[in-house]
Amino acid sequence: MTSEKLKEIENRCNKATPGPWSAIRPDTTTSNWYVSRRPGEGEDGFYISCIFNGKEDADFVTHSREDIPKLLNYIKKLEYGIKIIFASCLAFVISFLLGWFWK
Repeated sequence: MTSEKLKEIENRCNKATPGPWSAIRPDTTTSNWYVSRRPGEGEDGFYISCIFNGKEDADFVTHSREDIPKLLNYIKKLEYGIKIIFASCLAFVISFLLGWFWK
C-alpha cells in the first residue's frame, strides 16, 4: 500500500463523525441492526442509514471507527521502525567498509 493511499484513509477517518459508535437493535421483532452514536453535550446523535442483517456486520462497522485509526498509527510505528533498522544497517555497512578500506 502506498503512503498516498494511507493518507487518503487517514483523511477519511479524520472527516468521519467521532466515535465511539455502537450497534443497536431498536426493534427486537426484526433482525435489523443499526449503527448509532450517542451525542455528547451540545451535539446531535445519528443513525447510519443502513440496515445490517446481523449484529456481526453492525459491530464491524461500529468498531471500524476506532480500529482503523489505531491500525494507521500502528503502520506508522512499523514504518518508522523499518527506517531506523535500515539506517542502522546502512551505518554498520559503511563503517565496516570504511574500516576495511583503511587497513
